[in-house]
Amino acid sequence: MSVRLPASARRAVTAAAAVAIAAAGLAATATPASAAARGSAQSFAVSTNSDGSAIRWNPCKTIHYQTNVTYAPSGAQADVTTAIKTLAAATGMTFVDDGATTVIPQQNYGNDAAPWTGKAVPPLVIAWAKPGTGTGASNLLNNSPTLAGEGGWRSASWSDRSGRHPWQIYTGFAVLSTRFNTLPAGFADGKATRGELLLHELGHAVGLDHVNDKTQIMYPSLGTAGSYGAGDLAGLAKVGKKAGCLS
Repeated sequence: MSVRLPASARRAVTAAAAVAIAAAGLAATATPASAAARGSAQSFAVSTNSDGSAIRWNPCKTIHYQTNVTYAPSGAQADVTTAIKTLAAATGMTFVDDGATTVIPQQNYGNDAAPWTGKAVPPLVIAWAKPGTGTGASNLLNNSPTLAGEGGWRSASWSDRSGRHPWQIYTGFAVLSTRFNTLPAGFADGKATRGELLLHELGHAVGLDHVNDKTQIMYPSLGTAGSYGAGDLAGLAKVGKKAGCLS
């Protein structure tokens, strides 16, 4: 039995401080539209195992998620719901909302609950937190004034009575910095939004890495688009249901 906790399990997105405090457009709640034509379908990157295979969830199993909006801005839950629906549509995977939680993921999130331990595997958690430690904080977030969030996963390979299970993600997280609670709600194009940040960090939580293409959600700075681009969609297909089930 083994568990993999690679450094690449965490990815961040940044935003300029001037953008983060912009208050204009707080009422923007545009629903993400299809972005299949935006940018290149080659503009994607996925986290990989040592054999070159994509690190991904078993897309044939239901992914349970919970949300902690204790420190989130008003309307955040609605944006989470839209972001999850958008991710589900792009990957073909099934996500089930298990309701609210008080959990704020830390650097060791899910470390002691790998599938073979007999413990309940923690769900994917989406939470807002301040950087650091203590009440309402996450040590996944550093003190960089431009760090808007961290998304990541835990993966494992194990054997049991049913056989060997290949490397796969068993839990994940998307932690958004409360320093950026002034981001406009929704998924409007052309400016940094809370929806864009959610889509980006959830992309990491399912195995996507950063790309050097400003037209894609997985570009490591906010402010481009509020929907997945052609590269994002191609990458999500690589880690989604079209890639096949994992045992």
